[in-house]
Parts: sequence; structure tokens; C-alpha cells
Amino acid sequence: MTAIKASVFHQIPIHFGLELSPSPIDSLRAVSGAVMPVLGYTRIPFSIANDEYPFYALIIESLTYDVILGRDFLKFYKAKIDLAEHRLLLSYNPSSDGLTHSPEPVVETAVCSVHGQTTFIIPPHS
Repeated sequence: MTAIKASVFHQIPIHFGLELSPSPIDSLRAVSGAVMPVLGYTRIPFSIANDEYPFYALIIESLTYDVILGRDFLKFYKAKIDLAEHRLLLSYNPSSDGLTHSPEPVVETAVCSVHGQTTFIIPPHS
């Protein structure tokens, strides 16, 4: 699930024209059990390594991080995480708007550094 913290979303200048659409879900439950209200969703261009990757993201109150690039985003852009080199590789199709499939994709690869700031241990069966 790709998501943006509500306070970060509200800092985006209005001239970007991002529209908040109603979400099919009202809230999410965190691992801690806390309920996080979902305000809606929007289509936003994520800027990574000088390329834009448009995608839909949920806008969530009380999100721990500013942005979460979820498995949906990573799968769509065919992400490859190279832990040895600390790189994230995304397949990029400049002719696509990031939301539809092109019959003949022109694929380039964008590379950016990945640095973890914190280690989390997720309990089994959580």
C-alpha cells in the first residue's frame, strides 16, 4: 500500500492540482493496534532520481513516515532492491502515465541510493 502522511500532503502547493478522492476504506490498523484514519487518495508523481513515477497513494492521518512506497508501487515499477550495492532499481516507461499499460513499453532503468535509518523487527504472524 502506497501512502502519504496527511500533514505532508497538505503542504503540497495547491498549484500542483492534486485532488483528494474518497477512499473505499475509512481507516487502517497499525501493527501497534492504533487506528489510522484514511482521508482519501490521490494520483501523485513521485520524484525519484530525477524521474517521475506517477501513482495512486492513500492519504493517512498519523502515518509514522512521510511517504511509504508500497508493494503495489514497487510491483508496478518492477522494483529490484540491490542490498549489496544499496540501490533501488525501477523500470521506467517515460511514455506511460504510470497508471496504464503500454502495448510496447520503452523501458529504462533508474537507480537511486537506499539507506535505512532504523531497523524494525516484525513479530511472526502479525
